[in-house]
Amino acid sequence: MPKNMLSFPVRFDSQPAEPIALTAFLFHRSGKLLQKTALTSKGMADFKEVDFPMDELQLVIVPTLDKIVARASSLEELEKYRPYKPVLKWDKDLNVRLLPIPDSFLKFWKLRFCRVLGNVAKNFIIDDKVVKLPLCKARVHICEVDKISLVLPRIPDDILVRIPDIIFNPPVPPVVIPWPPKPPIPIDPIGPVIFDRLRPDIFRPDIIRPDFFRPNRVAVGSEGIKAEALSAPLSALPPINDELKRVLVSKNTELIRQSLIKHIDVLHPYFCLAPWIWPYLYRCDEITTVYTDENGRFDTNIIYWSGGDVPDLYFWVEYLIDGQWVTVYRPSVPCHTHWDYACGTEVNILVSDGRVRPGCGMVMAKDALWVRRIGASSILNVQQLAVNTPIQGVPFNRKGLFKYGTDHRSPLGTTHSSSRMQFIIKFGSMLPNVSASYFRWACRKVANENMLPTLGPVIYLNDSIAKSYTTEWTDALGDTHFRSQSIGLGPVNVGTGTELFFIPPPSPIGFRGIGDATARWDSTDTYTCNLDTRSLSGDGLYEFWLEVFDNAGNQVNKPDAFFQIPKVGDEGNSVNATAPWVGVNNGFNGFNMVVRVDNNACQAAIYPVQLTGPNRTANPCGFIQYAGVGDKNIAISFKAFHSNDFADFSFAVVRGNTGTGGAGTPASVSGMVIGPVGRYVRDSAGVYRPGTSPTDMEFSPAELMGPCIAGGKAAFAQSIQIVALHTDGYRRLNELDAGSLAAFALEAP
Repeated sequence: MPKNMLSFPVRFDSQPAEPIALTAFLFHRSGKLLQKTALTSKGMADFKEVDFPMDELQLVIVPTLDKIVARASSLEELEKYRPYKPVLKWDKDLNVRLLPIPDSFLKFWKLRFCRVLGNVAKNFIIDDKVVKLPLCKARVHICEVDKISLVLPRIPDDILVRIPDIIFNPPVPPVVIPWPPKPPIPIDPIGPVIFDRLRPDIFRPDIIRPDFFRPNRVAVGSEGIKAEALSAPLSALPPINDELKRVLVSKNTELIRQSLIKHIDVLHPYFCLAPWIWPYLYRCDEITTVYTDENGRFDTNIIYWSGGDVPDLYFWVEYLIDGQWVTVYRPSVPCHTHWDYACGTEVNILVSDGRVRPGCGMVMAKDALWVRRIGASSILNVQQLAVNTPIQGVPFNRKGLFKYGTDHRSPLGTTHSSSRMQFIIKFGSMLPNVSASYFRWACRKVANENMLPTLGPVIYLNDSIAKSYTTEWTDALGDTHFRSQSIGLGPVNVGTGTELFFIPPPSPIGFRGIGDATARWDSTDTYTCNLDTRSLSGDGLYEFWLEVFDNAGNQVNKPDAFFQIPKVGDEGNSVNATAPWVGVNNGFNGFNMVVRVDNNACQAAIYPVQLTGPNRTANPCGFIQYAGVGDKNIAISFKAFHSNDFADFSFAVVRGNTGTGGAGTPASVSGMVIGPVGRYVRDSAGVYRPGTSPTDMEFSPAELMGPCIAGGKAAFAQSIQIVALHTDGYRRLNELDAGSLAAFALEAP
């Protein structure tokens, strides 16, 4: 043996029936990894000589069939593989003798394959229906969670003694009540990466969002209004038996450790509410990463040890959004781990991050294109004809508006935090070709904010757009990895055509210099524009049309059938476009549609309560004296305004506290900001007040005070909430909402 080598002979008590590849790790007794090497065919672990005394070395041997072992760098990471740690005995010539590996290790080191399969999906609101669609090309991280019996011995005593407080005083996240009430759509919590592979040694509480650990967030309707709530009420937490209670209050750390192992199934739900304990109780190691197919499915094999427990698996998901991988599903570890996962069992993951867009589906097998959506909303949801059914007695033209509920009331808008307008198209498998290689969107204003006809200049939508694709590569260990990239579609100038965009082919291979044979599009959908509606010529009705160009950059006419639209009642299929979806613009036949644009915010205010005849106003403290209980002379007024009437409002006047006397009043009212409602009339500035003729349009003390009239005093709370109806195609733009609060009190003179 060379003098600069350390060599250890590794033998078994009994010869294995099948060869086992082993890796030897050489550690310093402090735990620092010095070297690692695969055993030779003769069973030797050869290391370079180290600059430490021989009695400070520790040898650790584990099988290498699991690639995670090859990447391990600490004793802690190797513990789950039942490592063999031989005693090193050195003779006077510095030769070492090792006892053979016991047969018990052979039994444990036998590996098995576990099939892990499942699907990733999201609920989308399409045509006023909740539709569950698969997420293709989602990146699913599969992690194994350490058994509690392996983790507990390492938990410090000062942490253990804090655990009883979690059980006896479960933390309660704050609850935010949404307005207006809508049927809730549950969504799973997401957040930034807070561990490196969920390792507790680099837990970073300083970078965690405040809402990350709240076990369940609820998005209300399609507005994105969120309410925090527990996954289950505290009353639904499993009961703690008397024996466990006695142990927890004993402050005996050893007994607490034993009880945690024994009762962990009961305690998991409590730990879900206390994120600070997770790094101590739940360590996750990432086993593998898989990608979902076009149907949102994943299927892979992992390795586990036959002599140990079946794996406990935890899943988190990333999705490619605007060219970046973003975490869209990462729930709490204790209450979302698949404990004792039964191999082959379907894992259903429901993502609900608002940034995730629908995009999986088929490629059209024809020389045609299919204009499908604006954002996540079907183009069929945009009213193309003039429909002028009055609301609250006021005419309301719905042309160009998106559906809001069952009616067309939502304009298209853009804010600093919204998505831009995006037309989503599927291009047929016979495109591009000689007669259709490029496209371009154009628009012009055809009516102002009052829907009076006007004709603005032609505007070409020339913001840069790109299409994302994924390639594969293999590292030195033979593992397959993925790389996300994107390729620009334009704008480019071709011949006489300016500001054109490439029609992408069915496969990215060879497109604009993409030479990797593993390249594939992340979606068959193409986002064909990226318009900030605030850059247009003000609010109003706009006509958008799609122009097609040949390979020389010349604009061409295309028949109506070239342009496809979703089929009514079955939007997963297309039909030939007919009027009003096709027509002639600038002398060429093409797809066209109208869209109403508005970018204005709502305004809200509550004005002091007044007594009319004589006119008295509530004082700065909110008190107002009335003269007679039967006089209908109390005037309540508020402002609910949107410059183009695209908002709903709810005004509430609530009396007293809960219990006797506490209730709503006749002064409460709701509607659209377009016109009068209930006893209230509206002026041009959006101010609502009771009509002054006849006088019974106002409110009497008796009406407002109800049973409190006998005492001559009552207090009232006022609130107004204005909900903007705007959408960017993906969500309602709730940042354009407005609201206000006030209070007053009535008393006898």
